[in-house]
Amino acid sequence: MTSFSAAIYRRYNLDLQHLTDAELLQHFQAHPEERRLHGSTASTVEHLSMRWLRGRGLEVGAGANPTPLYGNAHVEMADCDEGLAFGGSRIDAKYSIDDPDFARSKLDRFDFAVASHVLEHADSFLRALDHLLLVTKSGGIVYIVVPDINFLMDKNWLPRFEFAHHVEEYESPLIHADLHDQLYTNGSGAGIWHTNEIAELTPEYRAAVAAGLIPQEQRFLHHKHNYSFNDWLDIFERAQKFFPNRFCFVDARYGHERSDCHFVLEVI
Repeated sequence: MTSFSAAIYRRYNLDLQHLTDAELLQHFQAHPEERRLHGSTASTVEHLSMRWLRGRGLEVGAGANPTPLYGNAHVEMADCDEGLAFGGSRIDAKYSIDDPDFARSKLDRFDFAVASHVLEHADSFLRALDHLLLVTKSGGIVYIVVPDINFLMDKNWLPRFEFAHHVEEYESPLIHADLHDQLYTNGSGAGIWHTNEIAELTPEYRAAVAAGLIPQEQRFLHHKHNYSFNDWLDIFERAQKFFPNRFCFVDARYGHERSDCHFVLEVI
């Protein structure tokens, strides 16, 4: 738990400025569910988590870097990879974010949902977003972090897919699977060498990809779609129109610590 700071609590919560330091601490302790900044933060993810995530949540594909939580926030961990290639210590539920069963079994159950560096891997970006919205209660928060293509090897081989591509994958998630596999194996052969800075990739996996065959159970390892911040923002704005009256933006900012893109959505 980050130390409580009366000065920060007062600064970021204008309705509480009339309270003394002791009264501010009393207020914080009495209302741990409220979405308020209450202490110093060192990163974008810490700042946004402390501000927006409260109650019972779901985090998908956290790996070795689960989102830090504050106040009364706690999570259930979900992942499609029982082998924990991206690290981590537990999986509470084995699900793929774009699997229809994911949403049907958890409809409206959570106060917030988190997907950090996950949606770019999904076979269907829009279906994954749809499911995050479905499992989160009205008024709840969906917090999504995606990479910036400018700082990854993706920029050397991954094309910029238009929104129509995502619509096609929403209607049929694997319609472009062969295209994505070919793009990755061709791009990898140009110098990427099938590596990932975080994931633990087995020799068998590397050999399969080097031979031009991506094992289906490990397709999630590859960046399927990636953009710059402005292009990601455009994709989310188009998604907002594609899913009318489903969510609104409450925050969007660039995370300079990891050169990634942060989007905080409130479910309508």
